[in-house]
Amino acid sequence: MSRSDVLMVAHYVGDPGGTNNRFNELAERLQAGVGDVELVTSSFSHRRKRQRVEGGVGTPYAFTAIPEPGYRTNVSLRRIVSHRVFARRVRRYLERRTPPDLLYCAVPSLAAAGVVARYARRRGVPLVLDVQDLWPEAFLMVIRPRWLGRLVMRPVFRRAESVYRAADRVVTVSRTYSDRVLAARGGRGGVSTVHLGTDLERFDRWAGGSRPSPRSGIRLAYIGTLGRSYDLATVFEAMRLAGEAGIGDVSITVMGTGPLDREVRAAAVTCGVEAEFTGHLPYPDMVRRLAACDVAVNPIRSGSAGSVINKVADYAAAGLPVINTQDSSEYRSLLTAYRAGINCPPESPEPLMEAIGLLSSSDVLRRTMGANSRRLAEEVFDRARTYGEIVDLVRRTLDAGDADDLVRGEAAPAN
Repeated sequence: MSRSDVLMVAHYVGDPGGTNNRFNELAERLQAGVGDVELVTSSFSHRRKRQRVEGGVGTPYAFTAIPEPGYRTNVSLRRIVSHRVFARRVRRYLERRTPPDLLYCAVPSLAAAGVVARYARRRGVPLVLDVQDLWPEAFLMVIRPRWLGRLVMRPVFRRAESVYRAADRVVTVSRTYSDRVLAARGGRGGVSTVHLGTDLERFDRWAGGSRPSPRSGIRLAYIGTLGRSYDLATVFEAMRLAGEAGIGDVSITVMGTGPLDREVRAAAVTCGVEAEFTGHLPYPDMVRRLAACDVAVNPIRSGSAGSVINKVADYAAAGLPVINTQDSSEYRSLLTAYRAGINCPPESPEPLMEAIGLLSSSDVLRRTMGANSRRLAEEVFDRARTYGEIVDLVRRTLDAGDADDLVRGEAAPAN
């Protein structure tokens, strides 16, 4: 019996080996459980802001990098142009390639997803979308006033909704996103939620038994991008207030980089706090450092389009209580239901300072919330269980073919 040919198109993937990227891991799981997989991505690394030196070496699946010019900043005309070039080249690649048995496509970017959706419809190939982020909602934070942003982005909203409707089935990384996609699809089904999560077996192996080292006070941890959505300046101000209030010794390890790297470092100096900036770390190294901290912070500005984002699965896997300012009701509800952290209002240093003081003063509370956080990881975020749902969905979609239970998508209009 011949193996199915599954073509994945994902604009943003990690360099194979030592990455926690969703699509690299899904490609491995689909290769093992469904058929022959080819992962098509960009030659340009969005995170590193440079071209990939190599890719796909030693992977069990085929790895194809499509040339993309690249860009220096995330919100820029150059990025839009770069995405359109990538989409055109993906279209040409698809036309040269033998049509696959199934297409699995990431959103964003919308340009590439639109190309894939039109190809799938024209060739009669089943299409599964995987929605990682809501575009253009994610960009509305940087366009002021907000009403102007919605007006300018109206064509992009329509394009996103057309892509959502075009898919046979859709997977999203949060229930919040699933609700948005369902609304765009007019209530038509075929939408599932599978959180980004992490592989706990690998995480624990890389953590290597790391535990917080004996010390006075507590060490906070932040992992991720240093960008406009993330409000470390308020964390630093809360740490300053904690010091003035005599709340032990509070330090922070910041793991990551981004467009506001200099500004964030300057804010730490201004507030006079003890902050270690590691820059970007390979995922295994990040895991070891994270597991040696005491408390994680998830400082998201108000109005962010994010929901259950990548870093919170790592925080849970490390068994850390979380001080959270993200106003996503979905994530706040998870922290409350599992008693795995403290929710605070965004952009308000005083409540953050109080949360730091509470966790600093009670080893019992930190251990209890940390254990609950780990339970959240095991029950909600463990990829060994949750990603099996995606593999099963792909298998069912392949089996359905032209059968009545396949939710046929609509044609996606041209950009």
